[in-house]
Amino acid sequence: MGPGWEAQFATNHLGHFALVNRIWPLLQTPLQRHLHREEMVALGWIDADGQPLQQFKSPAQGVATQVWAATSPQLDGLGGLYCEDCDVAEVVAPGTDSYTGVRPYAVDPEQAQRLWTLSAELTGVDPFR
Repeated sequence: MGPGWEAQFATNHLGHFALVNRIWPLLQTPLQRHLHREEMVALGWIDADGQPLQQFKSPAQGVATQVWAATSPQLDGLGGLYCEDCDVAEVVAPGTDSYTGVRPYAVDPEQAQRLWTLSAELTGVDPFR
């Protein structure tokens, strides 16, 4: 990580920013490969026998939205959208207690420009310079 970078911001945003903008040929999956079985049991993901306790998406379901976004004529000429479950995510009201939808601050164009500029400065990666 860079000097003074907040760890969660660096991990969840800057790393992805640099990766995508360099068109890295490989992606970092399965996400659970570094978790021990005991951790997954404690998180309630699996039981002691390794059987799922929650309804997770299959690999095909997990990638379906990305494939849809890359190929759907519905998105021709559009960009900067949040997608989920093979559709454009709905903007939800502030304070909504849900794991679906996109929050208004995430689609604010001024904040997006500020974040892009900061990310490019911090990572040294900006394909549009």
